[in-house]
Amino acid sequence: MTLTTRRSRPLFLVIQAAVLCLASPALAGDALRGYGSFHALMGLHSWGGATVDAYEGNAKLDGLSDASFNVSSTGGFYLSGYSVVYPEMVHVGGFFEYQAGELQLFTDRVQTAAQPRGVQLDVDRTVHDLALGISAKLSGRMTNRFWSGAALDLGPSFLFGGGERMATGFRLFPRLTFDYLPWTLRERFQLGVSVSIGVEIEVHASGELEYDDPLTAGLARSDFDYSFVRPVLLVGGTFGL
Repeated sequence: MTLTTRRSRPLFLVIQAAVLCLASPALAGDALRGYGSFHALMGLHSWGGATVDAYEGNAKLDGLSDASFNVSSTGGFYLSGYSVVYPEMVHVGGFFEYQAGELQLFTDRVQTAAQPRGVQLDVDRTVHDLALGISAKLSGRMTNRFWSGAALDLGPSFLFGGGERMATGFRLFPRLTFDYLPWTLRERFQLGVSVSIGVEIEVHASGELEYDDPLTAGLARSDFDYSFVRPVLLVGGTFGL
């Protein structure tokens, strides 16, 4: 055990020296002109509602038209870039995000004379959610390299499932942001970590849905629209200058 420790010590010292050559502590008075971030994204359970046009206005099956729209926990990534404008607390830029999860579209049973035990709409499939657009942030320095504030993203969103685009919508993402940039690379570039927590709001989305018709047990298609809210956590790294 002693021999292994002695052999590994020179390697540790070499790695430590390399890190110190590349990264130095933050310099007082460093200005941040712009930066980009890459985050791992975790979305919690989504809650919302949907309207299926095929059943709307049907006196016997109207209860199937208003469905619960739920998405299980999602995972993905989030990219953003900002320019720091005057005054320095105003940051403007753009974003792109991707996440995937299990979509559930469900209604309670509706009893009819032909179906005394009731019929229900039940859709369950893997979906891919993309969004991009503009982003604005108000963020101030708590210390020389620690920034905290609030941001708002807005832009179009796209829902894909079964190899085709299911819907297009409009997304809002208000959140709290925390950026800590403790290192300077090559006396110019700033490097650190970033954490955000907020709620994604799908204001309105619409498209076409393919589902198993509860009456005929065959495939059917219908226009539908939906909205939802989804708590989201972002954890990643930030690189700026």
